Amino acid sequence: MTHIPVLLNEVLKYLNPQSNQNFVDATVGDGGHARAILENIAPDGKLIAIDRDVDSIVRAKSNLKEFENRVLFVNDSFGNILKIVEESGFNRTQGILFDFGMSTGQLENSGRGFSFQKDEILDMRYDTKIPIAAEDILNNYSEIELFEIFKKLGEEPKSKIIARAIVSARKKRRIRTTKELVEIIEKVLRRRGKLHPATLIFQALR
Repeated sequence: MTHIPVLLNEVLKYLNPQSNQNFVDATVGDGGHARAILENIAPDGKLIAIDRDVDSIVRAKSNLKEFENRVLFVNDSFGNILKIVEESGFNRTQGILFDFGMSTGQLENSGRGFSFQKDEILDMRYDTKIPIAAEDILNNYSEIELFEIFKKLGEEPKSKIIARAIVSARKKRRIRTTKELVEIIEKVLRRRGKLHPATLIFQALR
């Protein structure tokens, strides 16, 4: 099934890809935006497709296999984009796309605990070469450190209460799965409208 990204028309409007131009998709994900760009820069335009999640690179390669001669796939962080572009040999790049949302594949098929709607291990690493997973953070960081992560990265108003609940729960047993984390959060935080109590905490940990 072809991945259809959100805001596709808006992306194409502002990037305005034309025949034989070169572009960079710095967060290629499942390759939905990349496909549309490649179709517009045919026949000879090329694209650098970057993603730090190796599983996303695998999915993008499969979804974009018909364009393989015009795509350079790079499993790396977009923080290294200048080096990547320089080493690619692109003479000129007309535009760069950053899409900071999560792909459907990451939420539904990664097995790394990105979604609170699935019972999976608490990994949450885009790049599995990074040594620290979400499980390590939840079980080893201090209450103050957890509070700061939840407050700054998730903007969770009840960060202090949730951090305290996590520290209390891990004294009894190690927190290993998304289900266990969600249960801890639900004990101290009610649903706010349509927002699940765990939404902002998972956002912070990702």
